Amino acid sequence: RSRRPLTKAALSSLLNNFMEQYRERIGSRDFLNGRTLSHNPAENILAWHIPAGKRRLFFSGRLQSCDVKVPALIAIAKNQHLWIYAIADKGRPQPDTMLCLTPLWNIDDNGSMCRGNVEYPKFNNPESIKKWEDALFQSAFSHPNGMQAHIKGVKRGEEHAFWLKQQASDRAFPVNKLVSMKITLGQAIAKIKDHG
Repeated sequence: RSRRPLTKAALSSLLNNFMEQYRERIGSRDFLNGRTLSHNPAENILAWHIPAGKRRLFFSGRLQSCDVKVPALIAIAKNQHLWIYAIADKGRPQPDTMLCLTPLWNIDDNGSMCRGNVEYPKFNNPESIKKWEDALFQSAFSHPNGMQAHIKGVKRGEEHAFWLKQQASDRAFPVNKLVSMKITLGQAIAKIKDHG
C-alpha cells in the first residue's frame, strides 16, 4: 500500500469532526469558562475578556504614556488580525452582550486594530492571550482611527486632554462615554468568522 500525506481538505474535515465531538462533550458550541469566551481552532479564532482596570498606555507624540483606567474590553483574534471592543457590562460577557467602540487608539470603527509594526502571536489559543494583550497594550497608540468619535462628548483632536484627565482621576473609566456599535458579541464573532 502506498501512503500519501493528508490533503488540506481531508485534514480540515478531520479537524471539523473532532471539534464537533469536542463541542458535544463540553455542552457548548463556543463559549468557555475563564476569560476565554470562544476558541475555535478549526477557524483559527479566539475571543476573550479583558477586565476593566488600570493600564499603562503608550502614545506616540506629545502625551508619551499615562496610567489610566480603561473599560472592560473584548478581544477577538483570527489569523493575524485583532479586533478590540469595549463593553459597559461588569459581569462575564455573553453572546448577547452589546459591544461599544473602544476608546483606545489605532482601532477603527469596526474594532479592527491597525497593526503598524506590532508583532502578533503566531497562534490563536488560550495560552496566547497574554501575548495578544502585550501586542495591544505595549504598542504605541499613534492616532484615533475611524470616521466617528470613539468617546462620547470628546471631539477629534481632544483625545489627549481626555486621557490626561483620566490619568488624574482615581475613578473607573466612565462607561457612559462609550459609543454603542449596535452589535452583540455573538454577532461580532460570527462576522469575524467570515473574515478572510
